[in-house]
Amino acid sequence: MTNFFSSLMIFGAAIFIAIAAIGIIRGHILKEKIYKIGGLACILMALAGVSLSFAPLAPSPIIPLVVTGGFFATAAILVFTNYSKFFEASLREAENASTKIDPAKPLKFSDIFMWEGWFKIVKQWGTHKALVLYVLFNLCVGSLIPLTLWIFNIGNAFFVVLLTTAIIVMIPILSIPIFYQQIIRNMETANNDYSNSDSQKQTA
Repeated sequence: MTNFFSSLMIFGAAIFIAIAAIGIIRGHILKEKIYKIGGLACILMALAGVSLSFAPLAPSPIIPLVVTGGFFATAAILVFTNYSKFFEASLREAENASTKIDPAKPLKFSDIFMWEGWFKIVKQWGTHKALVLYVLFNLCVGSLIPLTLWIFNIGNAFFVVLLTTAIIVMIPILSIPIFYQQIIRNMETANNDYSNSDSQKQTA
């Protein structure tokens, strides 16, 4: 049980490091400082996981628990005090992407990692096909977690099956409103702005 707990904490830390790297890179590319702050919060969560993994092995678990609590509290403060900025940056990114799409350009694999790419996919494939692809993409990404647990034999079969079931159920529930908010509504806004611009030019 001790080995399982420690391995699970290390695995969770690795996931947070990967998320942090993606956030920091995106923040640099998009020049959004808030994404870098999010990356820092993920690094703190990774450090909390590493610290907590030592708790069962330490002579006294108090020190690892206190250190873990410090990392976790700092990460929580960063996230909650900047929550509105995360939301605004995400909306701003989607709004900017909706005005930069070029449907004539061929789709690339990297498009699925950027909102601009999903706008392009909607333009070329239609809303329904793009939504299905978006949900499947998130399912594939989410399934990497239980798949990794199974490959490295972390946890028992029941835990892996339970986690897989939760991912299969929750990801579509979360993905659909996100897709609607970030893609559909922003495309409607962009199309309305484009129509209004054309009408003003014709009137002039």
